[in-house]
Parts: sequence; structure tokens; C-alpha cells
Amino acid sequence: MVRRYPPRRGEIQVPVDGRRNALAGMGLLMLCRPLPLVAHHLWWAAVGLAGPRLLPGAAQEVEVGLSGGQWEALCADVARVIGPFDSVALLGRRQETRPGAQGLLLREGRGVAFFKVRPTAEPLAREQEATALLSPVPGRIRVPRPLGQGSAGDLHWAVCEALPPWPHRPAGDRLAAAALRQLLPALAGLPRPVDTPSHWTPMHGDFGPWNLRRVGTTTWALDWETSGYGPPGADEVYWQAARAALAGRPRSPERSEAVEFWRRAVNERLAVGEDPEMNGCLLAALGGVGGT
Repeated sequence: MVRRYPPRRGEIQVPVDGRRNALAGMGLLMLCRPLPLVAHHLWWAAVGLAGPRLLPGAAQEVEVGLSGGQWEALCADVARVIGPFDSVALLGRRQETRPGAQGLLLREGRGVAFFKVRPTAEPLAREQEATALLSPVPGRIRVPRPLGQGSAGDLHWAVCEALPPWPHRPAGDRLAAAALRQLLPALAGLPRPVDTPSHWTPMHGDFGPWNLRRVGTTTWALDWETSGYGPPGADEVYWQAARAALAGRPRSPERSEAVEFWRRAVNERLAVGEDPEMNGCLLAALGGVGGT
């Protein structure tokens, strides 16, 4: 059984079959704004003291978005790679128009792997390839180790190292710059598509505060499904635009290849209805026409 968290948004299905499982599930929440972060830390501490009965709403069956047979086949396939698990916390995708599922696999209250399920194999294979290059790179920033990938029926899955089961907070500008200096050179090992402009350089592809997280004293760079090649400075431009968007501060129009690259990409997201509030703010932060 699970309960939806946080209130109103309910993007995480938190298991309520034990205090440690509940805390690990709550630790999946990727907040960036200060006041919600403070409230989340306080609630997490309260559940640590009093147990999952403090979570809002009624307990319900977990909703994976797959048929029972699909989910059972997928779990059996994943268990052959990481070993058995006895509980799961599901994390709703920030981009609700993108199909798939993801969450934390738990064994006796401990996260054993973070899993993703997608209808196509390509983004998961790209992420596994990128993290295999990045996770051994020494430095201040850590990247979760890839643990394996596979398919079950017409679904594709991948698992990676689970983060510590504590609340996350976004990293600041200095750590963002350090992460790009440390990690991007290793991505030069990714295959370079034949139509890639010769001056384009490796990039994360979704480098916002939601994907650079402080957990305790460690900084983690997450979600490398969109890694590849882009205009020079693409990740730096996106980071600053994301920071401005979260703060509600549109920026002055800029003219650069990286800015134009992201304006086109964000407009394409808006055209298919993907997270209109956040992408509207991103477009405004990039000097385009969008929300604030």
C-alpha cells in the first residue's frame, strides 16, 4: 500500500509498509524552491519520529500504469540483475506527457536501485552509456553507477545506483560549474552522430537544479537520458535559464547559438503540451515569449 505525497501534488507514491520505506520514498522528492524545501524537511523528520501514519490521504494500491502481467514480468526481469526487492516507491514524471514509470526499489527499508521504464530503449541506452563513462570520474560530483538494462515484452527498463534515502536540495552555481568542468569532458566518449556540427560539444541536455542535487554533503548529477552534443555553453545557458525561471525572473533577450538552441527546444515542448507552466517560464528566462 502507498500514500500520495506531497499534498495536492501527490507525485510520489510512498510505501506505508514501514518507517524506513516511507522515508526512502519521501526522499525522492526533487524540490527547488526554499519554502517547499523547508516544509518537506520538517515533514520528513516528523515521519521519521512518528511513522508513515502522518502522511496525508488514504492508503491505496500502488498505481504503476502497467498491466499486472507487465509489471510482474518487469519485476522478475529486474530482480535477475539486482536481486530481490520487497517494496517500491514510484516517482511521477515531471514531464507528464512523456510515457513511462520510474521509482525506487527497496529491500528491508534500503534503496537497492533506482529504476526507469520507457516504451523505447534508446534514451535508457544513452543514459547507461553516459553514466558508465561518468561514474568512475574522480571529483566532487558523483553520478549514479549504471547497474543494468533490459526489456520485458514491449517495455524497456534500466536500473542505476540508488541515492541515500534523505531529502535532497538543489546545488548552487559554484557546484554547477564544478560539475560541468568535471563531467562533460568524459562525455566525449559518446558516439557523435554524423550530422552533428563540428564545433558542438558534449552536454547533459537537461541541466537544471532538479538534476543537480545535494544529499547530505554529497552532490549528485542525475538523469542523463538527454545527454549528447549541443552548441558550446548549452548546459550553462540552460542552468541559468532554469534558475531564473524558478525565481520568476525573466532575463534580457540574448543572441547566441546556445540560447537559440534552447528556445527552439522549449517551444517544441510547449507545442506538445509538455509542462506548460515550467516551460513557459523557461522560455521567458531565455528571452522568448512565455510565462513568468
